Amino acid sequence: MVGRFGRGAYIHRAEYWGVLGTDASLKIQAATRAQAEQAEGALLGELERLRDIFNRYDPTSELNRWQRGELTRPLSPELLQVLRRAHYWQTLTGGAFHVGADLLGTLWDEAAAAGQAPAPATLQAALTQLALPLELPASGICPPPPYSVNLNALAKGFIVEQAARMALAQAGVAQVQLNIGGDLCHLGSGHCWVGLSDPRTSAMNAPLQGQVRLSNGALASSGHVLRGRSVAGEWHSHLIDPRSGQSVTVSAGCSVIAPSCLDADALSTALSVLPPEEGLALCGQLNIDGQAYAALLTLPDGSTRQSRLWRNFKPFALPIRPLLNKEIHHAS
Repeated sequence: MVGRFGRGAYIHRAEYWGVLGTDASLKIQAATRAQAEQAEGALLGELERLRDIFNRYDPTSELNRWQRGELTRPLSPELLQVLRRAHYWQTLTGGAFHVGADLLGTLWDEAAAAGQAPAPATLQAALTQLALPLELPASGICPPPPYSVNLNALAKGFIVEQAARMALAQAGVAQVQLNIGGDLCHLGSGHCWVGLSDPRTSAMNAPLQGQVRLSNGALASSGHVLRGRSVAGEWHSHLIDPRSGQSVTVSAGCSVIAPSCLDADALSTALSVLPPEEGLALCGQLNIDGQAYAALLTLPDGSTRQSRLWRNFKPFALPIRPLLNKEIHHAS
């Protein structure tokens, strides 16, 4: 939908289904309708290009070809950048973030089918395998990884921001807001209001948990209440702590605001694994060189914990009401 917004400007809104396996919404402000539509086309083209690199469900994607040892050239700059950033977050979080955590998830899926928890020796063997390093040389061909790599926890954020930047670079575009499956990026002038859904419920008409004001930044959410598996009659989160191999039991949800969508994506996953106070302390340590990181944690009992800077992104006086024509943000 295109509508006039302000003097001499247009707002272009669009919704899509099946983008990176989920739903997406887009908002572009441009000087003219033609410029807004041109920016949308550029954005969609960038989404397609990056999907061909990172799609773990497409056997011909660069990510999968690399994992099978079929690449005869160096990794693309985009894939190498995301892998190196993944290593950064793995190191920074002491292993709470790990791109190989799917190995543990597979063991717990098999445990759910068998009706009993994984044997300690089986978990330890998986943890030993995950301790092997990824080799990411500065040049030349990268050898295949020693375990299956899942970049969903940060590649989607990277794709969202790169596509939004492609749209913003088009003539006449003032601001772009893109949300794909819970990873939201705002770039350009102005700001957007984002309503946060309660991660403890899937009801679409449930009261909002809050709302935040976002400008030239990113928001990502993660939660485990609605996703998981039953093992011998006990419910386990889909989130696995890569350090222990055990499912996460503390946090019900996490929302993170960060300068980049990739980092918001990765940090929201890490904070869902780390103990609340440890995670919030880490968030505070990241606020250097003018980079603002903020987090809101929701515990299973409904209580919340927030980092020191979270209050900078939300109003104190405004009541929480339905946000007409504004973004409602759901945990991925």
